[in-house]
Amino acid sequence: MHLEVGKETQDTYMHPEVEKETEDTTYMHLEVEKETQDTYAHPEVEKETQDTYMHLEVEKETHDTYMHLEVEKETQDTYMHPEVEKETEDTTYMHLEVEKETQDTYAHPEVEKETHDTYMHLEVEKETQDTYMHIEIKKETHDTYMLLEVEKETQDT
Repeated sequence: MHLEVGKETQDTYMHPEVEKETEDTTYMHLEVEKETQDTYAHPEVEKETQDTYMHLEVEKETHDTYMHLEVEKETQDTYMHPEVEKETEDTTYMHLEVEKETQDTYAHPEVEKETHDTYMHLEVEKETQDTYMHIEIKKETHDTYMLLEVEKETQDT
């Protein structure tokens, strides 16, 4: 599935990929290019080990933000590696929630940049092993909503 929205000042690319041979890995790539503002979203879920990797990279002239989330399903260990180089007053914060009963993992990175707001939500259901990815981008009057749903049994994308 490929979604491409082209505008003069806003280009949106959505590239979900599923490896049919091994059915192990599901990749989601979101790329938004706007002159000096580039946004890359790379969630990765390994079906074999059910490890979840989430990487958010935002490049804006001299302001770069890198966030990496790693959850190991065997030990339920959670690693979060944020790196922020700040020369402006841009705020970046990340919220991680893990439900012990269902072992569901929710990752909420949020980046606010004046008129450019990016909201990312990754949900992995351990019982059905379904993966949901929701990305919301607000740019002045231009809103983009994208939902990625991957079911392991049927491999629907």
